[in-house]
Amino acid sequence: MKPTQDELNKMDWRDRYEYEAKREYESLSRLNEDELLERITHRRLDGYFAIWRAIGEAGTVENSAGVLWDFLQGSPGKENMLHRYHCAGALFRILDMEDPASESELRRAVQWDHQGEDARQQALLELKEIIDRAKSD
Repeated sequence: MKPTQDELNKMDWRDRYEYEAKREYESLSRLNEDELLERITHRRLDGYFAIWRAIGEAGTVENSAGVLWDFLQGSPGKENMLHRYHCAGALFRILDMEDPASESELRRAVQWDHQGEDARQQALLELKEIIDRAKSD
């Protein structure tokens, strides 16, 4: 049952965030792969990072992997850090390379810029080779 506006206003901020994130995900998960990719390409991203979960579930190597790689490659800087994290999670899921801790060496290197942007871009080139191999399989 949907809470009333008064009930929403009284929610703890964490509960309210989780509620809104769930609603956003439910809305985005009704979109098809192409619609999700269009939003990502035009950077119409949500504040709950739900689009990444939706594309991670709906995306295919053939259609989504390149778009997500492009997003990672073209999103340097601290302001994109959380979107890179969630985008990498979706991409690794699509590539069937998930790891329980979400912290494989390659994933850390493509999503964080702790070693510098040049090192992140080098890791992205390695990831691109994996994507290209997966597309040709």
